Amino acid sequence: MALRFVFSATGATGGEELWISDGTLEGTQLLKDLVTGNEGNPSGFAFLNGRVFFKAQDGDAERLWVTDGTKAGTMQIDLSDDGTEVTSISDLSVVGNTLYFRAGTDLGDAEPWVSDGTAEGSMKLADIAPGDDSSFPFGFTALGSLAVFIADDRMSGREPWVSDGTEGGTERLADIFDGEDDSDPNDFTQLGNKILFTAEDETLGRELWVTDGTPEGTMLLKDIDPGGSSRPGDFVRVGDLVYFSADDGANGDELWATDGTPEGTQLVNDLNPEGSSFPFDLTPFNDGVIYTAFTEENGSEVFFTEWVDDAFVTTLLKDIVPGEESSEPRDFTVANGHVFFRAFTQDAGEELWVSDGTEEGTELVKDINPGNDDSIDTEIEDLAAIGSSVVFSAFTPGLGTEVWISDGTEEGTTPLNIPDMRTNSAGITDLVATPNLLFFEAGNDMVGRELFFSGGTEDGTGAIDFFAGADDGLRPDGITAFGNLVLFEGDDSTFGREPFVSDGTLEGTMRLADIREDFRSSNPGEFFAVNGFALFSADSDDEGQELWRTDGTPEGTFLLKNINPEDID
Repeated sequence: MALRFVFSATGATGGEELWISDGTLEGTQLLKDLVTGNEGNPSGFAFLNGRVFFKAQDGDAERLWVTDGTKAGTMQIDLSDDGTEVTSISDLSVVGNTLYFRAGTDLGDAEPWVSDGTAEGSMKLADIAPGDDSSFPFGFTALGSLAVFIADDRMSGREPWVSDGTEGGTERLADIFDGEDDSDPNDFTQLGNKILFTAEDETLGRELWVTDGTPEGTMLLKDIDPGGSSRPGDFVRVGDLVYFSADDGANGDELWATDGTPEGTQLVNDLNPEGSSFPFDLTPFNDGVIYTAFTEENGSEVFFTEWVDDAFVTTLLKDIVPGEESSEPRDFTVANGHVFFRAFTQDAGEELWVSDGTEEGTELVKDINPGNDDSIDTEIEDLAAIGSSVVFSAFTPGLGTEVWISDGTEEGTTPLNIPDMRTNSAGITDLVATPNLLFFEAGNDMVGRELFFSGGTEDGTGAIDFFAGADDGLRPDGITAFGNLVLFEGDDSTFGREPFVSDGTLEGTMRLADIREDFRSSNPGEFFAVNGFALFSADSDDEGQELWRTDGTPEGTFLLKNINPEDID
């Protein structure tokens, strides 16, 4: 059977309704007019066991629907409950073989519900906040076949709850903060057959808790800061361990780890005996975690921790700025068995560094901008891994801000040498990788805003100079990978903003269609690539805003369906 997908669109009925498509004209059709005479506005799609659940509007109320992709199999699920009417639906979440969601009624309450797609198999799990009050459940998180979530029964405050999808199997896991106050459980992190989370009580403060999905198995994992709040955070799972930061009140904010047991929850290392090391940017790497931490002796530097022979081994990978000053490493990015990051030195400024997890393998990749000026352009938030290399933006007085690529060696770290871009900032945006090339938008006063490409070498990098040296460009937007091609919206100054395709060559970069004739723009919407073709919305004079299809060629780009033939601006 061909891959199909459902979506919402406004058709001739005058309302936004449920449609389905397999990418063909015949297979693109109104699946069902959900609410005759009114807009259904379907949304909140959730896929479960070959069917799609969603909510739709019925006047001022929201209804739960399910579809198997056929008109007969598209039906509203009756959620009536003892004479009350469900009027709002949210947080559709799939856990195991069950759909969980929050439903509110005309009485003003909102409680957890489940559905298997039938009226008989849909029910309120529990009236957690009895009467007209609402428990406002949210954060449904899978723990095997169970759902752990947060709810307020108006007697115990916001606490952790669990459900197996039945009324009898829905219960509060614990009243962590005694009485009506909230424990505010947060940071649900699965570890094996347990969930770790943080919660607060009146005696212990905010500490680390654990649940196996039962009340008796829900407990304080460790009172890390007796009498205070350790405020655990920044959870990162590595194998059978979860690393996190916490303050035990004696050693300061340091790196901790847990295997999900009290005895296996321990301080990894008191890196800064005179205060806190404030570990942050915890990033899984090899079989351990790499991060930034502060010590009085070394300042903020890069550390690596791993579990070796039943013990934690923590290594200062390099005191990049010797002594008490800090290099402030950040933006750890893993590629090809190495981790790249930014770090600062007085001699070089902020530059690109690399590590293989050893002290001798942690080194400055290249002083891109000699001297102590920062070379990494902070307008690009993160380094990006592309295959075995990373790309990033960097500033030099001669080139301005350019895209660079690095394989972790000095000789393999080079600017992509974008033609005609030697005096101004490239203003790089929308980096998109295909199997063979990196595409992005960049430009300056020389070539305007153009589509650029790179194969990771100087010879394989350039601009698609669509206007042959003119000071205007295609101004590409919405660059989307499509196999070895990219699709995007571009403006050739003659036909307005229309859909374009590129294979990284000038000859292979072309307008796919002049959907809206003359200079007016069709303003193609976001491209959705699926099963060898892409769908997008575009506005034409004859059909208005409708659904289009492309296979990446002009002859294969066409109106898929005039869903609403009466709506033409």
